[in-house]
Amino acid sequence: MADGTKKPAFIGQALMLLVPVIVLLAIGLNSLRQDKIQAHREAAERAQQLADSLAARGIAMFSPQNGEQHPGTGYLFQVSASGELLFPPPIAPLSPRPLPLAKLTREQAELWRTAQESEAQTNRVAQAIAAYTKFLALNPPTEFEADATYSLGLLYSAQGNFAEAVGDFRKLIEHRTDALTESGMPLKPLAMLKLLDLQSRLPQQARAVSLDSVCSNLVYHPTPLSRALIRQAGQSAGVPAGDSVFNRWMDVWSAHEKIRGLYAAALHSVADVSVSKNSESITKTQDSNLAANSKPSAFAAGRAFWFAEPPGNLKGKLDERQLSQNWLAVPHEKSSTDCWFACFPETQAQTLARALVDQTGTAADYLGAEVRLAGKAMATSAGYSPTEEGKEGRELLGSAIRPEVENGWVEAKVYLTQPTILYRHQRVRRLWFGALIATCAVAALAGLAATWRSFKRQQRLNELRSNFVSSVSHELRTPVASVRLLVEGLESGRVSGAAKQKEYLHLMGQECRRLSGLIDNILDFSRIDDGRKQFEFSATDVQGMVSETVRMIEPYAVERKVSLALNVTAAPPVAPPILDGLALRQALLNLIDNAIKHSPGGSTVTVGVDWSGTNNGEKRFVLISVEDCGAGIPAEEHKKIFERFYRRGSELNRETAGIGIGLTIVKHIVEAHAGRMLVRSAPGQGSKFTMELPLSRKEEATA
Repeated sequence: MADGTKKPAFIGQALMLLVPVIVLLAIGLNSLRQDKIQAHREAAERAQQLADSLAARGIAMFSPQNGEQHPGTGYLFQVSASGELLFPPPIAPLSPRPLPLAKLTREQAELWRTAQESEAQTNRVAQAIAAYTKFLALNPPTEFEADATYSLGLLYSAQGNFAEAVGDFRKLIEHRTDALTESGMPLKPLAMLKLLDLQSRLPQQARAVSLDSVCSNLVYHPTPLSRALIRQAGQSAGVPAGDSVFNRWMDVWSAHEKIRGLYAAALHSVADVSVSKNSESITKTQDSNLAANSKPSAFAAGRAFWFAEPPGNLKGKLDERQLSQNWLAVPHEKSSTDCWFACFPETQAQTLARALVDQTGTAADYLGAEVRLAGKAMATSAGYSPTEEGKEGRELLGSAIRPEVENGWVEAKVYLTQPTILYRHQRVRRLWFGALIATCAVAALAGLAATWRSFKRQQRLNELRSNFVSSVSHELRTPVASVRLLVEGLESGRVSGAAKQKEYLHLMGQECRRLSGLIDNILDFSRIDDGRKQFEFSATDVQGMVSETVRMIEPYAVERKVSLALNVTAAPPVAPPILDGLALRQALLNLIDNAIKHSPGGSTVTVGVDWSGTNNGEKRFVLISVEDCGAGIPAEEHKKIFERFYRRGSELNRETAGIGIGLTIVKHIVEAHAGRMLVRSAPGQGSKFTMELPLSRKEEATA
């Protein structure tokens, strides 16, 4: 009858494992029919991700890094919101600016004319110096003061009075930075040039200007004469032909000239007006009137655009290699007041776009890409031609534009170019899916086998529980029967004499204690098994607890003709350890009881307390041990003896009583104290059980 009830239960579990596999097989066969649609959807998602990535990387690739200005990263220029050139600085035109003599007083005008006339005659240098000195003493207007100071410096220099000349030139550089000559030329670079020329005649400590500062002023405050003045500065400084400072500033000037030429070409491309035929006026004025009147929308909106190469009369400002193609201008940094543009020659733009497209093959072999810059196709993947769009195998799967606004200028499109490759992967996935189904079937069979083993293990547990119930019944029946017989003997009056009655009462108390201990063990095991066992930790006198436990069980040892010995090693710590004394007493009673039961008559059971356990010289744990002289336990059973219901030997040939839960309870109590159980035993050598308990309980150790 029992077998009849177990088989249907196992069959039900087997069906629970096999039915999902059958359902999975049905669903898998149905999903394989629509796998092509799923493959196409995944390809479209990947294509869109690739298009987004290409467009984003395109923006980054055409963004100059660290302000570099060369064809590899684009020539940079900055324009205002109205399209006027801000950087490189536009070349200021030279327009005559006669000095207004009407601003002078009569005395100032007389001295000015005298100084001018004397300066024109080489033999009247002293008279010119005197006239300019008196003129400056009368506090003339600023423009006259700057011109007179410069002339005075030239006269002192011609006279050989270099110290006075340096003082006048320094005054112009430091206090009259915006002063102009009557021809419109700034006085500051002229004064710096004169100082540079005079420095060879001055001591080292008196020098006040360097070639670097002179060239910087000429480059960043450009005039039509800046290139010639830079060369003159190099000659005045006496630098060799390969001087790094001079060459660097000549390179910067040449780069600025190239960029100004590109700006002029871009301006003509976006402005709907004709270009002036006068190349000099274009390069010198940067066509400021043209920019102001045309209001080029591409500059104002910060859009990317293509512009044609500069007119033929501008070729002298740019490399011939770069003039043979169109240019792409892309916005770099835009604000409400200005915008930076980077210019790339068409060949360079194609190279960068090709580098982007070449990365498509690493994403998927069946995808092809096209990159367009400012509406112009720059590069396409191998195996794809834009003219084939719409044909079989040339399906557009994804597209992206950056920046994501109406003036986005990087456009990436991704197409399906190799459908056979795409669906070849689908066929591979079909095989993988079939393998998955087969794997699931194998896993189900493995699960079925595991379930069978679990079923058999459950039967074994049931058998163990049955044996446990049998053992408990036997262990309870024996003391109860003994007590009943003793009580009946006393009640019937068959036991006479006080000594005999006292012996009966002693036997009754002994059986009751045995029964009580057995019931306590069963109750504790039930609490442990249900997770309801609670521990109360407090300061515990370990030695007192051990001594009291030994005294409690000593009568039982005397009855079994076994001696008990207590051995204490080292002195206890000052502060008592935090332990559960009652639980440890129960564990120690179980260990001593086992030792007495397994010890032959006339032997000794030693209970030890060892305080010598240290860590870095500080006491960390206490060892409580119970050692007997019994038959010993084989090494392969050292772990099994702590398992629940486990007892050595069969039920028929065991010599000692018990139900197989005593050591299980001991191990649980020790582990609840964050300790461990140690066993030293071998056949014929007795056994030693040791409880290693930490003196300070870890916070994570819970009951």
